[in-house]
Amino acid sequence: MLFAAEPVGPVRNVTVSATAVTVSLSFNQPEVVTGRFSYRVEYYLTSDSSSSRINISSTTPSVNLSSLVPYTNYTIVVSAARLDVNLK
Repeated sequence: MLFAAEPVGPVRNVTVSATAVTVSLSFNQPEVVTGRFSYRVEYYLTSDSSSSRINISSTTPSVNLSSLVPYTNYTIVVSAARLDVNLK
């Protein structure tokens, strides 16, 4: 059984490319890696922090966000979480 554990550290070197309706993110793994891990990207409307938050999990260091509303500010958070194996 896999489960997310404590973060292994911040992702590094985040780069962003954007159009009116898409955002492409790429990043490097954390400096210290303590086992298997995945990335989590969360985004939501900046003007309404109570708006629906969209979460994306990825095992690769890049994510594409699409179907965004033109001329709208979004808050985007990228993090890494360690995956541990429960050997029960």
